[in-house]
Amino acid sequence: MAPPTSSVVPIGESLIKRALEAQIPGAELYVATTRPPKVYKGNPFVVEAGLAYGGQLRGVIEHGDGYNVAGVDLEPKKTVDSALLAAPGMTRKKVAEIMRQAHIPRRTRVGKLTPEQLDSLRHAYDTMMHKESASSPATVIRLANRVPLQYQQAACAVTKGVIDTNWRRYGLQQPRGGLPQGPVVIMVHIASVWVPFTSESKEAIAHYPDIINEIKHALQEVGRVLGSHLKRKSELKAASEKHAVFSKYAAELAHSLARITGKDEKAILEMLEKEALRYSGLMDEEEPSEESVGESPEIGKEDVGNPGKTGPVGHDSNESGAESPQDEDSPGTAMSGFGLFGGSDVTEE
Repeated sequence: MAPPTSSVVPIGESLIKRALEAQIPGAELYVATTRPPKVYKGNPFVVEAGLAYGGQLRGVIEHGDGYNVAGVDLEPKKTVDSALLAAPGMTRKKVAEIMRQAHIPRRTRVGKLTPEQLDSLRHAYDTMMHKESASSPATVIRLANRVPLQYQQAACAVTKGVIDTNWRRYGLQQPRGGLPQGPVVIMVHIASVWVPFTSESKEAIAHYPDIINEIKHALQEVGRVLGSHLKRKSELKAASEKHAVFSKYAAELAHSLARITGKDEKAILEMLEKEALRYSGLMDEEEPSEESVGESPEIGKEDVGNPGKTGPVGHDSNESGAESPQDEDSPGTAMSGFGLFGGSDVTEE
């Protein structure tokens, strides 16, 4: 039987989500979970975890109008390489690489840039920031009784739990014995009547096996949501590529079929576009097509060859609500929303 939680004060899933949204705006995914209470050495404790992924964490900042790169207005009288140093995360070495990728000569004035060169400069900046974020270790936020732990991260049980979790299962890169890599922020909060700090300075949590296991279980819960999100993104990307290839030749195919059959070219093209959506999986399988190949009033089955090839070929039946990867060592608790680290006084250890 789980111990009573009246003696501990968790943050709550909705507040964790609101906090992540406030502190890390522009991410594409926010998820949080609160584990059931557990006991170590007779002391009840609760572990909570939150995660923010993607979006502006990739290092890509929206560009403004005019000579604006990553939200910074470049001075027209300056050279491009000197003006770019004001952009977020820029060093001279990075600026030189961006100039090389954008094919902009050194000492070029900002005011002399053509629209094409400016677009190329922004694209090179976004590419570099995206590449850096993909290979950078995740940011880990540690809290104990709502108080942030800012020092001795390597000695903390939270860091141990993050490293011991297999993040490759959820679509992130992870070197052996290291933190996961990618545009992700991981938050772990431990609420207890007695948090086992490693020292009187209260900068890190001791490595108790029961606590580390609960941290891993909480991270696995938010990781499963992240894995489902990334899998769905990958499926949509593959479906879009299929649709682009199919649609590339749709107009030419419609023109040829119209000449052969004498049917209306526009009607054939509309039918082919719908079939392209079905073939790529971008159209709901249950959604009936107004003009299916076998029932089209314009074109009979004999006009388009084998009708058996016109169904949703390659459509993956695993929708976004499908069951996500499961861990053999963690129970599957339901996810809910997130929110602010809000408001109450710090619990005394």
